[in-house]
Amino acid sequence: MTEAPVAIGVDIGGTKILAAMVDGDGAIVASVRGATPQAGGRAILAATLHLVDELRAEHPTRPVMACGVGTAGVVVRNQIVSANTLLPGWAGQPLAEELESALHRPAVVTNDVHAAAFAEVERGAASGASAALFVAVGTGVGGAFSLDGRIRDGRIGVAGSIGHTAAPGRGDRACPCGARGHVEAYAGGRGIERSYAERLGRLETLHEIAARARDGERPAAEVIVEAAEVLGRAIGGAVNLLDPDLVVLGGGVPEIGPLYLDALRRAVRAEAMLPDQAPLVRAEMGANATVIGAALMASRAAA
Repeated sequence: MTEAPVAIGVDIGGTKILAAMVDGDGAIVASVRGATPQAGGRAILAATLHLVDELRAEHPTRPVMACGVGTAGVVVRNQIVSANTLLPGWAGQPLAEELESALHRPAVVTNDVHAAAFAEVERGAASGASAALFVAVGTGVGGAFSLDGRIRDGRIGVAGSIGHTAAPGRGDRACPCGARGHVEAYAGGRGIERSYAERLGRLETLHEIAARARDGERPAAEVIVEAAEVLGRAIGGAVNLLDPDLVVLGGGVPEIGPLYLDALRRAVRAEAMLPDQAPLVRAEMGANATVIGAALMASRAAA
């Protein structure tokens, strides 16, 4: 019996690369993963191609329709035009061209948060919404905006980048994008860790800070609440500007608990023009959202 065709989805992050075969319903049928090389863009490209080859070798009878990639960085018309310090030398690498040459199938490359947002539109929390704002809070803060079932990239591919808006009253801390005083510099996981280190003079991980807050340590609780308030004000402002049906919140930072989430919701309500203007809901697609969304994007493009 002929096996159903799949699309290959790839998620390229600062620490890991995940490649998966994804069926038409958005289910992962096979996957492989590896560490993201720290030796520069060519090494990252080679590792990505190796994982895709490994996946195909393990499942040689699966017909592949297309390949989609969600990667950190700014992507314009399938080209990686800039990337942060977690992916040195990544900008300008011919990822789409190399994948198409290897697979003899079309390849789609997009920003990782845009891919995750597409998964939420197709199969998750934003299914059926005419307009939705997506906010992913991990090491940094990413965002995307969907309208009528499509992720809006904008003219140069940075639409929805809420982490790279100004954080009012927060100073000029350097952001990984190269600017200063952005929301990401204060509200991302790394920003919370830096705020704690500045206050107490020692570096702790986000999970250690969250544990200290749960144990009643006041400075730990304060930096978590302050980070949530910075992001909440930015989300509230975006809600006023875009008037979406809902806001979908993803990433690992919201998992640290109600102290963060309650402060975030209060700040959104305080900034928005109406208290419940756009419900804040949790993302549903989980840690595999980017790889699923990238594959679904590629499937749609190849159809």
